[in-house]
Amino acid sequence: MALAWASGAELGLANLELTNYGGGTQIWNINSTDKRTGAYCFRTYGSADYLHKVLDSALSEFYLQFANKGGGINRVAFKWRKGTTVLGTLKINTAGKFELYTGDSVTLVATGTATFNTDVWTLLELYIKIADSGGVLTLRVNGISDASFTGDTKPGTDTTVDSLFWAGTSNAVYVYIDDIILFDTTGTVNNSWPNNLKVGLLQANGAGNSTQWTPSAGSNWSCVYAIPPSDVDYVKVNVVDRIDLYTLGDLPAEAKGIHALFLTARASKEGAPNVNNLQLALRTGGANYFSASKALPTVPGMLVNIWEQNPGTAAGWQASEVNALEIGLKSIA
Repeated sequence: MALAWASGAELGLANLELTNYGGGTQIWNINSTDKRTGAYCFRTYGSADYLHKVLDSALSEFYLQFANKGGGINRVAFKWRKGTTVLGTLKINTAGKFELYTGDSVTLVATGTATFNTDVWTLLELYIKIADSGGVLTLRVNGISDASFTGDTKPGTDTTVDSLFWAGTSNAVYVYIDDIILFDTTGTVNNSWPNNLKVGLLQANGAGNSTQWTPSAGSNWSCVYAIPPSDVDYVKVNVVDRIDLYTLGDLPAEAKGIHALFLTARASKEGAPNVNNLQLALRTGGANYFSASKALPTVPGMLVNIWEQNPGTAAGWQASEVNALEIGLKSIA
């Protein structure tokens, strides 16, 4: 597994994908007008605003992509952290040039030559390796290498990053963030530069091969396709090994290569149920495939599984396979 996280704000609510956010006049919220791709992006306004994501696993080496529009210059754009300790900072200086620092804007180690244009989407990619003499920080701007440093990238004792932090701005203008992609360096795919990947959303649009869960009203698929997710419409079951599947809409025509599928369900359990776990499901090539069992929370929460390759072919996804895909759920004791 090399895709550690991806987000394009496509679930329609910031608190479904982020650890926390906000703090100022306009909290990090979802914007549908100025998005780069898909239907939404994140947006903030004010120096006290931020976007924060705690990773499922701490990383010592990774590639990160995100697109940024707005915010102006002379500001902190991004920080990588261990807990609340800042290990490094990406800033935009008064000349609109990108700067790389170790620590919380403590030691300037590299300055780029590209000029940030606040009025258009700029694709930023970082390669970060936390180490003493063998550490690396590299920034690419719109696919072109802009700033790089090799040396001590470990300002303290922390050897891994477990927290990503996008800052707001004191310039009293909006900052927009979209198409966040995080690759670690393990596995055989998705372990290098993202190279301008885009995050899109496919929603349920029909009943699939199996309809064994009970809808709150109407058909099973119409209870699980809402964006943002609805806690009023749902499917439910209290019998184990029951499978509910849904067909999907097609990929956009521009989607020529698919690097991974990021399947997300919002789910919970109530009382003392027979079903305490959930498996996320794919149906491809006439067969069902399931994730590992995931414990159900007692309040609605997000459960996620990543398929970087087609489990039926052990190869990369083809657009035709995704367009024919069914997704769903399996109840587990």
